[in-house]
Amino acid sequence: MHPTEARRQVERHPKRALYWRETNSPKRPGGGATAPPTKTSPAHHQGSTTYPEGRSLTLTLGDRTVLSYRQLPNLKQLLTSNHTLYNKNTNPGTKPYNKPRCQLCPHIYSRDTIIGPNHISHTIKGLFTCTSTNVIYAIMCQQCPSTMYIVQTGQSLRKRINGHKSDIRNHNIQKPIGEHFNLSGHSITDLKVAILQPKKTFKNSLQCETAELELICKLDTIRLSLNKDWEWLSYYKT
Repeated sequence: MHPTEARRQVERHPKRALYWRETNSPKRPGGGATAPPTKTSPAHHQGSTTYPEGRSLTLTLGDRTVLSYRQLPNLKQLLTSNHTLYNKNTNPGTKPYNKPRCQLCPHIYSRDTIIGPNHISHTIKGLFTCTSTNVIYAIMCQQCPSTMYIVQTGQSLRKRINGHKSDIRNHNIQKPIGEHFNLSGHSITDLKVAILQPKKTFKNSLQCETAELELICKLDTIRLSLNKDWEWLSYYKT
């Protein structure tokens, strides 16, 4: 195709990359039909002519001129991305996943340190989100700084907290969380949650429950807060 005709086709079809070669391309060594055209990377500028560089490309293309056209991004490509990261934070602690319509994100306590009702601090190691599973977590109250409830779950944090929120909405005062957040002056919006430790670091359930007990004792949440008793220890009594 003649270069002038190729440029005309580019103007007629601006959204289509056009590869062409001159009609007087050299023959293959030893005669025969001309070598098939080789596609090259689209040019950085619209409608620009690129020439092969380097020995290997020169041997492949010879004197053929290759013209390429790169399509400009459309509106959808400008507004959306296939590589959206909802959570780019790498600091320790529990971070909101920031997914649309997530009901747990407003309740996330995102700092890497919590203060127990006995004023002892605990540093959180590791990065967690709403979707983290098999964890030991703490529920806190914005209205009462001394309120804390430590427990473990094998479910995702989002699913387990939905269960606690259901106890609050249904006024289930038989449960510690349902009882506390139905007190006067309290509401479900006061609930905050943070993951303290993953369960995957333990070899068995006894090690996990021992770690849970250590956190309960360290922050003294049985004597001073919402953890009620030591019932689970009865399974390991001899």
